[in-house]
Amino acid sequence: MSDVMASTQATASNQGSPLRIEPLSVIARSGQVVQGRSEVDENAVTGSVLPILKGPGDRVLAGSRNGAAPLEISPEIDQPQVTDQAQVFVPGQILAVDHPGDGLPERFFGPFLRFWMRKLLICAVAGILAGLTWMIMQGRSVTPSGVFCLLIGLLPPGLLFVWPSQWFVARRWLKQYGMICRDPAQLARLRYAAGFVFGRSGTLSHGQLRIVSVQPAGNIAPADFVTLATSAYQTVEDVWGRAILAFGISHRIRLRPSEDVVVEPGAGLSATVDGQRIIVGRQHWVEQHGIETALLAGALQEHARLGRQMLIAAVISPEPTCLGVLALADPPKRGAVDLLRLCKSSGIETILIADPGEKATTVLSGLLGIDRVVNLSAAMTELDPKRIVAIGRSNDRKLLTRFERSIAFGDAAVAQNADIAFGVRREDPRHILDFIILSQALVRRLPLALLVVWLTGWPVAATGLGLIRMPPQFIAICIGAGIVIAILQALLLRLLGSLVNDEAED
Repeated sequence: MSDVMASTQATASNQGSPLRIEPLSVIARSGQVVQGRSEVDENAVTGSVLPILKGPGDRVLAGSRNGAAPLEISPEIDQPQVTDQAQVFVPGQILAVDHPGDGLPERFFGPFLRFWMRKLLICAVAGILAGLTWMIMQGRSVTPSGVFCLLIGLLPPGLLFVWPSQWFVARRWLKQYGMICRDPAQLARLRYAAGFVFGRSGTLSHGQLRIVSVQPAGNIAPADFVTLATSAYQTVEDVWGRAILAFGISHRIRLRPSEDVVVEPGAGLSATVDGQRIIVGRQHWVEQHGIETALLAGALQEHARLGRQMLIAAVISPEPTCLGVLALADPPKRGAVDLLRLCKSSGIETILIADPGEKATTVLSGLLGIDRVVNLSAAMTELDPKRIVAIGRSNDRKLLTRFERSIAFGDAAVAQNADIAFGVRREDPRHILDFIILSQALVRRLPLALLVVWLTGWPVAATGLGLIRMPPQFIAICIGAGIVIAILQALLLRLLGSLVNDEAED
């Protein structure tokens, strides 16, 4: 990992001195560029798939990766310092977050207290008062044992086990499948979700460029074309270089040594491979080197129609030759189409945060069947935060904090957004709907469990009224039956969750 993730070296130890960022290093601290010009990859921070040219006076963000040239930055003074007392996030840990209104009733009866437990409590209190009135009117003696049986019968102890047992099973289910629920009260409101709004990058798509098409020019062999382009880009780790190198590795291309690599920020690069001077870059930059791209006119037009980025590879010496075009795009994730289809069948509107005018956005929304595409400012002002669930990554924090029922998507987003109600560590988008499924399952199971447990105490209440006679052993059996039923209902919930997640995995 030390070879892949080069560490940032500082020229001085005091925080006021400029820091030297080595080429291809991760920028450890935000600041302002003092000296140097380089392309900076901010994909991990902002989700932007294109490298951004940074020069003196420009601001760089911590977590982004420097390009092929060194930079000197002045660190920001107002950055928060990490202390030894900072909480360490452990993968798999479910964090406990204090919420106003979490009291003893909420802890025992769960977030569904106002829906069902209050109704049962009113019925129980009314039943107790009616029973006592009936005993007095009938001239029956009101004994402490009779009042105790009446109280235990209409408010059985099993009611205290319904929500804790179901929440214990739900937590085990969530932890097993890499999901986090920090606020159970928000889980009860998920069933009212009318729409999903997805973040800009990395939720429905991979969040990084990948080569989706290779088109050689003329009689050039595809293997020679890919080998030369990959070999020329093998030492440069920007968004284009990672995509090209990943494509070459996946196709088992044997890389050839490259020398005299020269990078033109935002345009391309040139390198010497096997005695030939190879250039890989944008169309206008390649044409400036006297390379004719007429043979690729049809392919270039089709890639432009589909909103793809294009890199043209060519040989400029000893004989100028156009090798072909590499088309790059940010393809949708596996399972994204299934998620959108399930949302439509469930009546949930799907909204994508992106620039509606971009061609790549239009193509992606058409492939997935997105209902609406809006920009971030419109989403922050027009969407109802009470009926919309926001789903995003670490670069979508502004969006996640706007909506109270937000789902942080990806392990990094879960770790960095400790105040978000829900989180999904897995990259399969289909697991997002598991929260909706869990909330609906709890809505169905919890009232049924409360009702059945409440009915198990009625024979005990009848004994307190003197209508039937039951020995203490049978009274204990009725009380224990309510507790067993509460646990069995929780086990059924666990079985339902396992079946749902197994289907999503398939």
